[in-house]
Amino acid sequence: DLKLVSGLSLAYQEKDQIRFRLTSDQQGYVYLVSQSTELMDKEQEIPKYNWVFPPAKVNNYFKATEENKLPNPDLPALEFDQTKGKLWLIWSERKLMGLEMVKISLNRGDEQDIVRGNEIIDLELASSLKNMLEKYAGNKNDKVKLTDDKKNRITNLTTSENIMTVAIELEKTK
Repeated sequence: DLKLVSGLSLAYQEKDQIRFRLTSDQQGYVYLVSQSTELMDKEQEIPKYNWVFPPAKVNNYFKATEENKLPNPDLPALEFDQTKGKLWLIWSERKLMGLEMVKISLNRGDEQDIVRGNEIIDLELASSLKNMLEKYAGNKNDKVKLTDDKKNRITNLTTSENIMTVAIELEKTK
């Protein structure tokens, strides 16, 4: 069982799986990116990133009040490995061009010097992604309100901003 621990962190065991059920009062675009504690470049402190959602040719536009599942029900659930890190959830009322460019780079698929599977291996692209996540995160989730409904196993995140960026800390348990 995954557990939400002290705000925005998940405790998990290796091979645990997760799906998100997302609804919003307004339409918008959703992105998911995982960030490892391992560094791609130690000097510049650029972490390793994996693009989680949207995959190639999948629309990341969600209509208001509709429940959306990530990953899509026809795809496997996200599976945790032994790597600690963060899972970034980004919601925006408009497409975020910087993240759309990352998506386009990943969706080309033929440029092996940029990505390997969903892993971003191009240092410039990873650095750009790091800067975007830091920019969109603003005050480190200060503008995001979290409420837990333990009975229904739902965590509600709300914001008055037009972009919500949440870094969920991943904590491996034994």
